[in-house]
Amino acid sequence: MVSQAGGVDRYALQLEPGDGHRHAHFNCNDCGRLSCLPAELTASMSVDGRWLESIKRATVHLHGACPDCLGT
Repeated sequence: MVSQAGGVDRYALQLEPGDGHRHAHFNCNDCGRLSCLPAELTASMSVDGRWLESIKRATVHLHGACPDCLGT
């Protein structure tokens, strides 16, 4: 899978067939680190109907300051 967060191509190794590395990511605007976010953050998202397949295939990239840069 390829991600273009921040205009930089990033790749994830597919360890098993069907492993699309599909979960939310966080791109820190301060240090530039791209982090995989825990699945619990998006587990509560529930969509039915027309948008279901689009949401399942989408990637989520959050931007801001990571906990290290915030000092938390």
